Amino acid sequence: MTAGALHLVVPDQARAVDFLATLSPIEYDRRRDALADVLSCRVSSLDTEVAQRRPQAAAQDGGQGRAFTITEPEPWPHPVDGAALLDELASVFRRFVVLPDHGDTIAALWALHSYAFDRGHITPILVIDSPEKGCGKTTLRDVLAQLVRSALSTDGISSAAVFRIIEKWRPTLLLDDFDSWGRENEELRGVLNTGYRKGGAYVRCVGDDSEPRGFLTFAPKCINLIGRLHPTLHDRAVTITMRRKLRGEAVESLHGFDGEELRRKCARLVQDNGHHIEVGNPAMPQGLFNRQADNWRPLLVLAEIAGGQWPEKARRAALAAVNSNTDNESLGVALLADIREIFGARSADRLPTDMLIRHLVAIEEKPWGDLRGNPIDSRSLARLLRPFGILPGTIRIGEKTVKGYHLDRFEDAFGRYLASESVTTSQPCKTSHFLENSSVTRSTPVTDRNAENALKNGHCDAVTDTDPFPPEEGDPGPFGDAVAVRPRKVAM
Repeated sequence: MTAGALHLVVPDQARAVDFLATLSPIEYDRRRDALADVLSCRVSSLDTEVAQRRPQAAAQDGGQGRAFTITEPEPWPHPVDGAALLDELASVFRRFVVLPDHGDTIAALWALHSYAFDRGHITPILVIDSPEKGCGKTTLRDVLAQLVRSALSTDGISSAAVFRIIEKWRPTLLLDDFDSWGRENEELRGVLNTGYRKGGAYVRCVGDDSEPRGFLTFAPKCINLIGRLHPTLHDRAVTITMRRKLRGEAVESLHGFDGEELRRKCARLVQDNGHHIEVGNPAMPQGLFNRQADNWRPLLVLAEIAGGQWPEKARRAALAAVNSNTDNESLGVALLADIREIFGARSADRLPTDMLIRHLVAIEEKPWGDLRGNPIDSRSLARLLRPFGILPGTIRIGEKTVKGYHLDRFEDAFGRYLASESVTTSQPCKTSHFLENSSVTRSTPVTDRNAENALKNGHCDAVTDTDPFPPEEGDPGPFGDAVAVRPRKVAM
């Protein structure tokens, strides 16, 4: 081999030069001296080889759009203190963005996770949402782009581009303004969903013979949007809900900031702690379970490795994020929670459908009074409860029968989807406690046919039925009669 040219015959050398050919001029200039020394060649010779490869790459391009590459950060040359690194990451977020409580903690942990995602089995989506525009979501995205591994920021992308890019480069996808172009895209949602677990793949038929091929989709993803994300994606996410800054809340401009040193430190920390990340199993704070625990486990592992105050900070952030954002529940789970409250407040073991609907609509802070433009009705109530195996039936109210729901039909769903808390009636004789005399029957005091046996057994006495959700005078009851608002004594 002559001194004036570099003829690459070693595969590692060839890959190194091919890699350098993909770098931007600035990135290449920074690395060329070190690699020339490793390859024992002159820098000018390396420049020649890299220049020869760049036209080849351009010739293979189809000519449409602009070719781009995604590069890995070079690890920092010295060991890194994990707690100090997370402190520095969090301070950068606070420096440029007005964040809600614990927002800097969540953002710092997720940024570090983008380097460690392939050491674990799950990569949670980072959702950055807000009720309105102008809340700093894009600024937070831009800060993340300076800190995460191999960032690819876009304001629009097709599902085909997503799975092909992830298969080729496995970048950290930063998807901005998702509400305007991606929220209703079912195919794109399917691609993003498959990338939640390691090994997730999207299968497509490709080529002239339509051969089925799997494209790996496991990679970190951040989604910015106004409003709520689709439940299937939100269920796989940790969330930072942004808000507009006040006049007195000042932050610095991001212009000129370069996060290269922090990126390299993140890469080094993960490189040195790969095994601990793979086997880490941190204790979950009480209140995190199922999918919520899965989402937070990769972040809590990193907090445990970092040490210092970060394990406790991460747990506080996890609990606050989960507990403060009840609106992130699916509509069905939110409905179950409100129905449980209604049963508990009435000390009832059954409720007529009309009464249950009236109480739901009366909860002003919930959507039941305006569900897609109309109040919830018997059909929409049944539709929302059907996936939980809960169906309406015929129930007896005094001497009449109406359509309604039995409490025992809900117990399985309450136990599976809501925090542990049972609903019980306050007296052994349940029948007397679901009566809302002012709205369920037009007759005067109702005598239960089994009252004599109940008295003999000593289980029940006369009770006064009071409604914790009292109707207004003149409201129609389940049978169309006007309600007389007064409690009545039920003779047992």
